[in-house]
Formats: sequence, structure tokens, C-alpha cells
Amino acid sequence: MTARHIWYVSFIDQRDAPPDRHARRTATFVSEQDAKQFTRKLAEDQRIERLSAGTINPYRPKRVIGSRDIGQWLGKTLARHGDPQLSLPPSCNDDPSL
Repeated sequence: MTARHIWYVSFIDQRDAPPDRHARRTATFVSEQDAKQFTRKLAEDQRIERLSAGTINPYRPKRVIGSRDIGQWLGKTLARHGDPQLSLPPSCNDDPSL
């Protein structure tokens, strides 16, 4: 029996798109850990924008991680392009329980 993909990661991929086009792509994963590992790799690429993730319907409990929360979901600072949305607030970086 094959495992069901219950997590997705969505992103805008500018790696092979013309500058005036925005190619939104989505990948699916069996586990949250697999989704996080993929997202960490994407977050390092300056040509990847607007990362989001979550669970696929009808999986419960439903989880949606918006682009503003990706850094917190991954548990690290992801400051890129001077975009404060992708980094954790300083108070969160100091607290190992978050």
C-alpha cells in the first residue's frame, strides 16, 4: 500500500520563468518532516518566492502555514531579499521552546 500525500508546499518559482511571468508550483509529501526538508532547500534559493504549506483536504486537523509563518514553522530565521515576513521576531529566536 502506498502512503498518502497529506502535506503540500506551494511557491513561486522564478528559476526557469521569464522575468515577467510567475510560475506557481506545488509539491506534495507524505509527512510534515518531508515537507519541511523540501521547504528549507527552497528557502535558500533567492529565486523562490512566497512559500506556503499545509495539509491537503480532507486530512484533519487542517493546517495552513502562510508565507509570513514559514520561518516559524521551520524553526529558524529565513530573512531573504530584505523581506521581514520570512524571519522570526528577535524574541522568538531567543526562546528555544518556540
